[in-house]
Amino acid sequence: MRKPQIVFIGTSASTPTYTRYSPAILICGIKSCILLDAGEATQINLGKISMDLLKINIICITHMHGDHYYGLMPIIDTMLMRSITQNIQKPYTITILGPEELCSIYLKQFFTSSNKTENSYEIYNSDVARIECIDAGTLANSKKYIQTINGDIFITSIHMNHGDVKAYGYIAKVKVSEKSDRFITIFYSGDGICGNECYEIVKNQNPCIIIHEATYMDYKDDKAKAYQTFHATIGDAAFLAQLVKAKILVVTHISLRYRFGWIRDYISRARRIFDGDIFIAEDLAMLPLDRIDC
Repeated sequence: MRKPQIVFIGTSASTPTYTRYSPAILICGIKSCILLDAGEATQINLGKISMDLLKINIICITHMHGDHYYGLMPIIDTMLMRSITQNIQKPYTITILGPEELCSIYLKQFFTSSNKTENSYEIYNSDVARIECIDAGTLANSKKYIQTINGDIFITSIHMNHGDVKAYGYIAKVKVSEKSDRFITIFYSGDGICGNECYEIVKNQNPCIIIHEATYMDYKDDKAKAYQTFHATIGDAAFLAQLVKAKILVVTHISLRYRFGWIRDYISRARRIFDGDIFIAEDLAMLPLDRIDC
């Protein structure tokens, strides 16, 4: 698999289809990878690109809606199994970022020995593997970054508005060259709407690439439905990309209500607002990062 790059593992909204699986995005730097969301059957599409799961150091869950995390435990289970069978030289470490209840309630159902430490939850610890879970809300408030084992990807969280559900976007800084310290900054919205504070934080990070949900078009009726469910429209995604002067906007979380000709409509509606490159994400589509001039 070519690196560094972004691979869109799943791009559907809510319900997976034959052509679009539930949300998941793989971002790889020079040596390490991170996974943003892990919807149902994420592991299947990771297998289609021959992804070595042990290259994934950090998994980030945006919020506790099933289409964004139902694939998490199968992936963790496979990671633990492979860390044992491959006889790796030192304990394999998995860091999970997500809402506090992901750490304190959901994962605790599977790992009964989990303990809360000062800054995280120790979910699992053995001679071959270690799993820790960090509350994305605490990380967002601290405005600090965590990094992959090899230091080629740095990531932090940011508060998003998704109604009464705790939701987070993620800002990743990815090293794209071994010969220099060149990093590309990527913002992933997850589900939800970016408020004024969110706009300022993202803008200050100078992102080159915006990956944004656009569950709805921005026609009048669509806008009303979007804001009732605290989802973004294509107009919201394009506005943020233009505001922060991003170079590339990738739209994902595509609803079943929009098919065929509607996809072209996404592009035309976004083009009225954003003057950079616009892409509609598709499952297994790849975006090479080392070819982007940011």
